Formats: sequence, structure tokens, C-alpha cells
Amino acid sequence: MSKSDDRELLLAQAAALQELEARQQECPIATYSPHPKQKEFSESTAPIAVMLAGNRMGKTHANVAETIAGALGYRPWLVPNFKLEKGPDGKWQFPPRNDVPSAAWVRRLDGLPIAVPNKVVAVTGLSLARGIGEVIQSKWNELWPRQVEIKVYLGPLGVWQKIRLPNGSEVYFGSATQANLAWEGFSSSLVVADEPIPRRVFTALRRGLIDNQGQFRYSLTPLGDANIAWIAADLLRDERHDVHVIRGSSFDNPYQARESLEAFFNDPSMSQEEKEARMTGKVAALGRRIVTTFGDQNIIPTTDIPLEVPRVMVVDPHHSRPPFIIWAAVFDPDDIVIYREFPTGDFYKKGVPSISVDELAGEIKRLEGRERIYWRIADPSFSRQKAKVLGEKFLSFEDRMAEHDLVVDTCVDNDVDRGIQELRDAFKVNETIGRSRVRVMRHCANTIRSLSFWAYEGMTDEGVLKVSEQFKDGCDACRYLVMYDGLVKPSESGGFNYLEDVE
Repeated sequence: MSKSDDRELLLAQAAALQELEARQQECPIATYSPHPKQKEFSESTAPIAVMLAGNRMGKTHANVAETIAGALGYRPWLVPNFKLEKGPDGKWQFPPRNDVPSAAWVRRLDGLPIAVPNKVVAVTGLSLARGIGEVIQSKWNELWPRQVEIKVYLGPLGVWQKIRLPNGSEVYFGSATQANLAWEGFSSSLVVADEPIPRRVFTALRRGLIDNQGQFRYSLTPLGDANIAWIAADLLRDERHDVHVIRGSSFDNPYQARESLEAFFNDPSMSQEEKEARMTGKVAALGRRIVTTFGDQNIIPTTDIPLEVPRVMVVDPHHSRPPFIIWAAVFDPDDIVIYREFPTGDFYKKGVPSISVDELAGEIKRLEGRERIYWRIADPSFSRQKAKVLGEKFLSFEDRMAEHDLVVDTCVDNDVDRGIQELRDAFKVNETIGRSRVRVMRHCANTIRSLSFWAYEGMTDEGVLKVSEQFKDGCDACRYLVMYDGLVKPSESGGFNYLEDVE
């Protein structure tokens, strides 16, 4: 190649670079070039698209790009030679959707083009100031052309802000930390969520998409807490065909320097679980999970238990949801197998209990049949409570059960911190005998989910870790089981010692 050819090539490259820079300055969103994982997220047609990925993978960038596209009705980066245009008022604006190729249009779940103008919700799992002000807004500013004016308002949700685009579409920004009812009754065409949000917020926002056949887009790094627990237990189930999960690593982002990422992940102060979550988006790394010793090693196949083996029943009753009950076979105080739970089905989706105490007692007797129940344990706080309404006294749960000859013992240590440590010890595998003190049969799905996903949800004002109420019921029942002295010292408590009887 001659020197003149080299010069022409360099000039052409410089001209192309200048054109790209000019386009970036004019309309950054049009030059957005998603890498493969971001593209998979953008092209998903599932009702719920979830991007689980490590830090610096470009999750928020992709989410904000989809927020803008949803409000415009099309993706500018898919429009060849995209240009802004001036409207009748002389102000710069995005071209109307009908002026761009249909291949760039954003569509509803039924395949029709998304309505324009419309309402789009962008919600963060962080606080408003941090999640919207510092994270999402910075990405918006990177992608939105400055010459296209937008109007900023305080939204009707009573939140940080909403914006109105020149085409009339509105984007509402808010935080999952708002009041519980802030998101109820709000209708939108697209919801974009960044970082873990509570189930109640997810449900309210998804309900608002029904009328418009809208999609829910969700991106997060699964650092373990209570919100990750419900996502892992519910949204990421293999049998859910309405959820498209895109899993990405920090190293999938070609725009990040690999050396910088490696230096960050080599930080010795981070646990291996946190590194995996921050690097690969591995949901199993629940950093704030409470019963950290529970896992597959504690789950055994469903088998029959001889009738002569003594059993224990543990009940955690409630007013606002069904009682959670487990039954365990006590082969030895240090060899306990949980073999039954009540109710069956997905406990954590059941509402106010429809079963009375009388009906519950009958169901307990039916399930137990000829089994030998030597201990019955109940929540020491709720079970003892007696109510008095308009001068009329009501019996406690303990008293009501006794009327059906089901005498429950409420003398159990109810200290949560001590109970958590006992739970961890109970599921820790003893290397000498090759098993833990307590095991769970595989069909006890609610108990397994509770032990797997109960997590801390943050700090109190005093700097103490606060336990989540999500997935707590099954763990409470197990906590009463391992804290009950009658099982640990059966001879002293007068309980039945199976091994001594056999001998």
C-alpha cells in the first residue's frame, strides 16, 4: 500500500471518528451500542425480563436506554443514520415513531406497538437520593441529548420527580423505599426496575401493566438480602415460563478495563460469596442469609418412618396468615428429621387464614393418625395471648387447642439471636458422623424455602442487623424445635427416650 493510500485511509478513519463524535454529542442514545448481554435483555419479549449480573456490567445503562426507548416508542440506536429534527416550534425533538423503521419500534406483549404518548415507571431499590439522584439520573444525562428539552415535575406519586418528553410521554421516577401504597393503582406501559425491590412493590407495579400489556424489566446485582430471597425463591424458578433471565458477568462488558475489574475482585476484604455476586450475578450468594449452614446436605429423600418412633409437633400460629406447623421424628435428641409440614402448597402466597382453630385441631388429628406425638410445642408469645373485646374475654390459642386434647407447651426460649445460633448449629454437618442434628425431607418445600431464604433486611438505627419477616415462619417453627429443652434432655423433662425404650 502506497503512502497516499495510507493517508486516505487515515483521513477516512478520522472522518468516521469525527462523525461518530458529532452524533454522540447530538444524540448519545442513538450511538448506544449494546454488548451481547445487553442486547439479549433489550430483545427479550417475555412479560418479565431479569438481568442478573455483576458490577460494572452495564445493567443500569441498559435499563435507562430501555426507559428512554419505551417513552419514545422506539429504539434510536436501531435507526440507521438517526438524526434529531426541529419541530414546528423550532425546538429540537426526536422524530415521531411513524418516521422510523418498524424494526426499531418497542412493542407490547401482544406484539402491537407500545402506545405513544405513554407512562413509564423507573424504580430503584435504593433510596431516592442515591438510586435516582446519583445512579439513574447520571445514566439518563449520559444518554439524553441536551438540546431536546424535557419538563421536570414533582409526580403524583409524591416522589422525587417525573419528566415529560416533547412527545407527551411521561417517565415517573421513584424508590421502593416509599410508603407501601405509593405504587398501588398506578397504570403504565413499561416498568424498569434497578436493584432489588420488595415483593409488594413488584406486585403493585406489575399489576399496573395489565391494561397496557406492558413489560417489566428488572436488572440487579444479587447481593444477598431479604429482597433477593423472594426473587430467588419466586421469580427465578425453572418452571416460570413468563420470566426471561439473562445472566451476565462483569467481564461481559467490553467497555470496562479487565485489569481494573480484576484488581477490584482480588480485594481480600470481600468474602467469596460477595465476590461471586458482584462478579457473576450468582444469586446463591445470599450474603445476608440467616441460616447460613442449611443446604442440600441437610435435605433427605422422602421415606417412611416406623410408627414407634416418637414425634414432635411445632406450631407457629398467626392472626393474619395460616399457622405454620412442622412434625419431626426424634430418633435421638441429636438425630431429628422433619417429615411433614402444614399447610401444603405455597405458604408464602397464602393470605388471611380461612381455617378456624377447631378445624385446625381436626386437621392435625387427621394428619397424625396413629402416630405417637410425645411433644407439642407452640410459639411462646402468640399462643399465650388472651384477648378482651368489648368486655368479652377470649381464650388463647393454647387454651383453644387444649379443648381438643392437644396440649401445647409454650415454655421455650424465644430469644431470636440465641435461636438463630442454635439453628445454624443444628444444620451444621458433624464430620465424624457425616450428618447434621436436624434434617428435612425433600417434600417439605415451605420449610426448605424458609431455611434457604430467610435473610437480614438491613440495620436498625442502633446498628443492629434486623431480621426480615419474609420467609420467617418456617424458620420460627424450626427455631422453637431446636430451642426446646424437652428434646435435648428427654430424661429430665419426662419425655420419651426412644433409644432407651428400645434397649
